[in-house]
Amino acid sequence: MPDGEQRRGQMVQGLQKDFGSEAPQWGFAGSPLVEKDWVLVEVNGKASVVAFNKLTGEVVWQAGGDAAGYASLIAFNLGQERCFLQFCSDHLICHKMKDGSEMWRFPWKTRYGVNASTPLIQGDEVFLSTGYGYGCALLKMSATGAQEVWRNKNMKNHVNSCVLLDGSIYGYDDNELKCLDWKTGETKWATRSYGKGSLISADGRLILYGQSGKLGLAEADPVAFKETLQFPGRRREGYVGQSCSCEWPTVRPQFG
Repeated sequence: MPDGEQRRGQMVQGLQKDFGSEAPQWGFAGSPLVEKDWVLVEVNGKASVVAFNKLTGEVVWQAGGDAAGYASLIAFNLGQERCFLQFCSDHLICHKMKDGSEMWRFPWKTRYGVNASTPLIQGDEVFLSTGYGYGCALLKMSATGAQEVWRNKNMKNHVNSCVLLDGSIYGYDDNELKCLDWKTGETKWATRSYGKGSLISADGRLILYGQSGKLGLAEADPVAFKETLQFPGRRREGYVGQSCSCEWPTVRPQFG
């Protein structure tokens, strides 16, 4: 039986053969999206996105022709329609889940085509953020398009996505950890204590990982940065450095 690396190689070869897939400059980075009996993949070839039957591998539909970005596809409901968002290299695109057809697109052209952070969705609103000095915006979505609610440069996600908790956005504005207000985009607080990094949320708290390898825990508090625990990192040449803190921390439940 082939191991994980062999299976991954076989899948890439299959996409290249069947769809003419070409890896973006920094490789495929988005996760496949599982929706009931389907798995959706951004293939970056003759089609932009392909839906496969996850049990048989049969192609259900294929759609679009836009160049892939580095974010993951994300499913959501827009009114009565089941949809998914694709954050490609220069647009945010809303597709119908049932057949991949495009509902609308919103321009988001950035340096190097690096739209890497997965959008945050709350109801009919979506938050976007991109690095390289570009910034962020909150959009209000409908069946026919998206309108800006606000836009600024208070959050410039290079790679890692933000998290949304109780109306507040927490994330890395390049090398500064920040909290923004969802409704206004106003910065509530900022700290450089972790540098560039990544984060996830669990049990109402923030689990933080910084460029030095520092791992920490903080309250998700919009009033002020409140760190409750930290573990100093161990820097290893070529592994943890100024630009190598893109991986999300992982939380494993403990039983017994």
